[in-house]
Amino acid sequence: MLLGTIVIVQFTNQPQIKHWTSSLHSIEPWTDDKGGIHLTDPLGQKECVVLWTGHLQAEFINTSHCYSVQERQTYIRTMVYTFVDLMDANGIEFWVDSGTLLGVYRDKGLIPFDTDADIGITRAALDKLRHLNLTIPTDYELFVNDSPYYRNGPYSYLPARFVHRVTGLYIDMFEFLPSKRMLPTKTLEVVELEIEPNKQAYHKSNNTSVQIQALKKSIVKMEITTVENVETDMFGPVPSLCWWECHQCVDREFIVPKDWIFPLQRCTFDEKQVWCPAKGKEYLTILYGEDFMTPRETH
Repeated sequence: MLLGTIVIVQFTNQPQIKHWTSSLHSIEPWTDDKGGIHLTDPLGQKECVVLWTGHLQAEFINTSHCYSVQERQTYIRTMVYTFVDLMDANGIEFWVDSGTLLGVYRDKGLIPFDTDADIGITRAALDKLRHLNLTIPTDYELFVNDSPYYRNGPYSYLPARFVHRVTGLYIDMFEFLPSKRMLPTKTLEVVELEIEPNKQAYHKSNNTSVQIQALKKSIVKMEITTVENVETDMFGPVPSLCWWECHQCVDREFIVPKDWIFPLQRCTFDEKQVWCPAKGKEYLTILYGEDFMTPRETH
């Protein structure tokens, strides 16, 4: 029989079993040196737009709400549709302006990278709106300066704004004021003169005189263009920083002849019929230059 020693080993320090759990943690929003707030989708399913604080109504900025460029387009587009229906239903005259008008001509709708919408409105129409107690859809708020029904707009030079309360996106409403200016105006006149042989024919139009002599009987057709200063009805908003990109504005004053705006014309904004200025191309040329149909980095 073999005899041996049995050694009993006892572990006094039991190994620790770690239970790992996984969870998704959102990265805290951060703000760049231009005021843009950067968000991260906690699910990692989409790229969040940068929240540009200068293009959002501050009190409605939600740094926990991540939405994509496509979703922003939908928000703005739906906001414009809602605004148009509200104004049309209550007989408030307006027209799409600035970048929104540019989108109508260039894209038949919203410019893909636009971050707001712009509306022009006359002083009379704004005053009518100011004193109408409208029922505003739940997701929106209307701001109008000096109104008994709405909170004041953001600035004295920007007296009204229609805001999407969920995101802070907005439609700026520019009040166009009437004035008069002396503008050079061209007049084209087509003249037909019958001239007898060896005799002179005369024609006088405004400050232009024409004298023609022929050796034989002739019929002469002429186009006479005259330029003179004419008092012209004008419309334009108060000069402000809002017009810093205006291509042909002097001292940030955007002003156009009244007949460039009226009569308003129906035009297409995506799936909606909206109102546009009567001479939209001339209007946009003042704002963005002759090549306004060519996309740029800023518009």
